Amino acid sequence: MVLIERRPLGVFLLLCFFMLTATARAADQTALVQLVEYVGADYVNAVQDGEIVSEAEYAEMDEFTRLLSEGIATLDDVEGKQRLADQAQQLEAAVDDKAPEARIQELAQKIRGTLVTVYGLPVIPKTAPDMEKAAQLYQTHCAACHGDEGRGDGPAGAALEPAPTDFHERARYMGRSMLGLYTTITGGVDGTGMAAYDDQLSEAERWALAFYVGGKAVSDQEADAGEQALRGTPGLKADMTLDTVIGKAPADVRDEIGKPAVQAMGYLRRNPEALFSQNRFIEISDAKLDEAAGLYADGDRAAARAAALSAYLDGFEMIEQQLSAVDSDLMRATERRFMAVR
Repeated sequence: MVLIERRPLGVFLLLCFFMLTATARAADQTALVQLVEYVGADYVNAVQDGEIVSEAEYAEMDEFTRLLSEGIATLDDVEGKQRLADQAQQLEAAVDDKAPEARIQELAQKIRGTLVTVYGLPVIPKTAPDMEKAAQLYQTHCAACHGDEGRGDGPAGAALEPAPTDFHERARYMGRSMLGLYTTITGGVDGTGMAAYDDQLSEAERWALAFYVGGKAVSDQEADAGEQALRGTPGLKADMTLDTVIGKAPADVRDEIGKPAVQAMGYLRRNPEALFSQNRFIEISDAKLDEAAGLYADGDRAAARAAALSAYLDGFEMIEQQLSAVDSDLMRATERRFMAVR
């Protein structure tokens, strides 16, 4: 596996512009993926055999399909957007008609596929990447070109032009998102030694490799500082959602949040299991609900709704199945309260 380092200046500037634009919009787009995946997976709890079995769940399906259509309408106008909008309307209509689960899943899968194809957006990982396995995958697929330590000095990469990426290079680290690394591993780079691995490695393996190489520029000291920042900086844990860690580069969070966010991102790249902590999801929900309340009080209804939706999708939704196994009544009651807030 070869991630490429040097390109002609014009191509480099074009790629920089594209990457900055993509990372700026990634969180909004990944939220759409979350919405459509949730509808596809949870519809069975709302409708069975053409009958509503849970009014609360059905109201949520109705709301989320509407939010999906509204979100798609805000995306960049590119070829394929209208097809995506049509698919979203079909999903809304299918929910209205209480269609069979298979039809809902079929439409949800199509929408997710179109989001990926049209906007280059991968599905975010739903479980913590296996970093031990990632280290093994790296040695098998990447070390020959990138070197055992990821410094771009592997024997097979010596004759390559452009040269393989040095993952320890700080400037490159600051400008690359996990989304960018994942898409490069998945699709490769035409005209270079970097091959596509979508057929050789599973989605989970590609995410694990992205986190593995994406954390090589992070020192032990920075990771330790990031862990402390997450524990001690008010609001930082809520800011560092899975969407943010996936879709934004360290330079983005530095400019938007500050230095502690860069340290926190370094820690989370090296320790992605912390992104999937149940306690963390509860804390994210709590903080995002507070944020939504403040925004609503200030009259910013759109931002308040986005924060309330994040409180559900980035927080509670990630643990609702575990909660349901322990106390299904509490899970349903909590779902209803989240919807009442939105």
